Amino acid sequence: MMDGLLGIFRHKFVVKLFALVGATVLWFFVMSDQNPVMDSSVSVPVTFIGAPDRARVTPSVSDIKVKLRGPRSVFAAARRDEIKAILDLSDKEPGTHHLSVQTLLPQGLEVVSLKPEYVDVLIDPLIQKRRSLRIIPSGTVGPGFTVSRMTPETDSVFIDGPETVVNSVTQVIGYVPLSGDRTTDFDVRVTLSAMDEDGRSVSDVTLTPEDVSVHVQLARGLSKKVVDIKPVFEGTPAAGYAVTESRTEPARLEIAGDAATLEKITTLETEPISIAGLSASARRVVNLALPDGVTVTNRTVTVAVSVARK
Repeated sequence: MMDGLLGIFRHKFVVKLFALVGATVLWFFVMSDQNPVMDSSVSVPVTFIGAPDRARVTPSVSDIKVKLRGPRSVFAAARRDEIKAILDLSDKEPGTHHLSVQTLLPQGLEVVSLKPEYVDVLIDPLIQKRRSLRIIPSGTVGPGFTVSRMTPETDSVFIDGPETVVNSVTQVIGYVPLSGDRTTDFDVRVTLSAMDEDGRSVSDVTLTPEDVSVHVQLARGLSKKVVDIKPVFEGTPAAGYAVTESRTEPARLEIAGDAATLEKITTLETEPISIAGLSASARRVVNLALPDGVTVTNRTVTVAVSVARK
């Protein structure tokens, strides 16, 4: 009799065990069907940690495409700002760095892929430099008059901005507006612009001051003459190199003075320009070497010199 009862118990235990296993499998099946594991992609902005003070940080890309995997319920509960793509700049020196992208995610999500996985980052220190000011006339004054001198309230300005941008500024210029009704000396405020060696405006800098007052002196009864400008060089280029071409901007300039003085002048020379050790083409802003009694509206010119291997 006891053996019969044990048989029934064993039989029912096996049935119950199979029922429990089946119920567990069914539960997992139902739950996975209700809350499946899924993939999803999102683009998030690059976040920096450890960025240095007084520097501009520029990544090669601004957003990272992050492919994630996790339960649907976790995706539903996650906020977009909880997903971060991080670049660690701790102890990084100025210059360009090739950095791996790190992530910070809500619990339950994992990264499948990152595009891109690495980002180039330029750390550009913020600096200040002083540059000379170039004043250029625009237009003409009244009949019988000429501009004898233009005097700005300062001859230089401060330039603030990222180092690579500030270093690209070769001159700061201001255009003085002239008009045909001008017959007496006058003062005018002139807006300043930062320019690179190719004469293009450089916008990503701050000038101090942004504008200046310029005193314009007029002269009457002076003769005028247009002459060529001749660049004067000193030194020799790097070994194996030679000057192949040079030109001035402008190539010709109007000068003023008494008739006897101007009659003797056929060209205006620049102050000496050093080309010692030069191995690449360059541009220089230089002053003119003016003879006594001769005036120009602006005594600076730009000289472009080309060198090549012999």
